[in-house]
Amino acid sequence: MSSSQRWVLAAAIWALASCAPARDARPARPPGLPNEGPADPLRLPLGSPSAPAGEVTLRPGAVFDTRAGEAIPWAELPRRISSARVVFVGERHDHLAHRQAAARLLDSLAQVPGPLLVGLEMLERRAGVQTVLDAYSRGELDERRFAAQVSWYSQWGYDFRLYRPIFEKAKIRRLPLVALNVERAVVRKVGRGGLEALSEKERAGLPLLRLEVPNHRALFDALLGRGPGPGLGRGAPRGGDRAEPGGSPVGASGGRAHPGTPAHLFAAQVLRDEVMAQGIARRLEVAGPKARMLVIAGGGHLYFGTGTNARLRLSQPDLAQATVLFLPAPAEGRRVSRAAGDFLVGTSSPALAERALSLGIVLAERSDGKPGVLVERLRPGPVQAAGIRAGDFIVALDGDATSNVFAFRWAMEQRSWGERPVFTVERGEERLDLVVHLKPERGPRPGPRRPSTALVPIGP
Repeated sequence: MSSSQRWVLAAAIWALASCAPARDARPARPPGLPNEGPADPLRLPLGSPSAPAGEVTLRPGAVFDTRAGEAIPWAELPRRISSARVVFVGERHDHLAHRQAAARLLDSLAQVPGPLLVGLEMLERRAGVQTVLDAYSRGELDERRFAAQVSWYSQWGYDFRLYRPIFEKAKIRRLPLVALNVERAVVRKVGRGGLEALSEKERAGLPLLRLEVPNHRALFDALLGRGPGPGLGRGAPRGGDRAEPGGSPVGASGGRAHPGTPAHLFAAQVLRDEVMAQGIARRLEVAGPKARMLVIAGGGHLYFGTGTNARLRLSQPDLAQATVLFLPAPAEGRRVSRAAGDFLVGTSSPALAERALSLGIVLAERSDGKPGVLVERLRPGPVQAAGIRAGDFIVALDGDATSNVFAFRWAMEQRSWGERPVFTVERGEERLDLVVHLKPERGPRPGPRRPSTALVPIGP
């Protein structure tokens, strides 16, 4: 599979990355694909029996209506999705252009009569978050206060600037923003130990997990680079995971799988999908029969209609929905299965100025209560090259005091490739001013592979 597609799912389940199993060097190859090169999961023979067959060559700027079997101009896309009450937008978390395009869709849909809400995979359904979202939508908070109050970096980990187009458009239009995701701590527990690792209190508000959705496990394995599992095919259930009555999988909660196994990781991914689908349905019910929602989520939750969109379709079969996928494509084109989504939009790779800064450090809050942030770990990158070591405390950036991880990361978001900020570092009794050259090493990285509270590169 392509490295870019492995990244998509890694971003979607970043909270579980620390317990991911070892991967095979080459995934199993489904029939019909060439023998050379890694398999692309978006060319797998998946999809329901009613999904369109065949492939399309997608290029940057192209828009393809898979069910109509035709290329369409961008201006036609909003009209074709305007009748759907739920529009899923599948994006890559490190591509600013994907949120810019989604904001254009949002602006067009906002002109259609009826309430329009914006659902966000990025934020968790936990106490206080929705209140902050509501205040921001009403124009009561600026973006820095908003990001701080929702704990943006600990909840999501990517640069806020990558999502600014969505938040700005929603604020201008006064559109309600809806947190959809399950709490990270719960997802991590399921990923490591299955549903049985959760307390009764944690289980109480969760929906049933339907792990038997056809082809979802096969796609999940392929996105993780493990190769599609048995039962792969159009509409065929995957073998190997039995589902108990009510939807709870034996592999995730019945004790057959070991902690951190693929079955546990898959259960955690499905947990996200089920919770987000539940949140969509509940908010639309409250908002009324004419309300619509545009949902921004990683493509790994939507490909082939097997993730969040599948769970919503199972629970709300009469709720019209459409899935729009933004997919990076080279100039010469990329082959994609028509069954991957209802509308496929080709995008180019982000320019250097749009890419996340890659510093190569893991940060943590200081435990002694003093201002500054702790450098927990480093990997090769600009910070290590500047002489900063694990165990150092970064206490200022270009002379401005750094109080905590949020303040540091927010300040670094304002920097660009090529700049040379000065990091003031405390090392024992020493206080050092070290210049960090923000220079890509061996070419710029597209963004963090495991975003977390403190992982830098700063920037799904």
